[in-house]
Amino acid sequence: MLAAPGPGTLVTDEQAAAGTGGSVAGDIAALCGLAAVRLARAAVEAAGPGDQAACDRAARCAQRICELLAGAGA
Repeated sequence: MLAAPGPGTLVTDEQAAAGTGGSVAGDIAALCGLAAVRLARAAVEAAGPGDQAACDRAARCAQRICELLAGAGA
């Protein structure tokens, strides 16, 4: 069983897809981790600076949700 990621840790696609299996919050945290990874990739690949900034902000928000659900933040 995978542990929820710690603060500031982006999970890989494989880790996020596997989920934590222990709780709904853990599974949602894993999905948010996956969203963060994919949004970070989208930020790099986006053509316009506005799209890059939006994807980067969304990636950071998804990561923060992941951290909060994992019990890593207050």
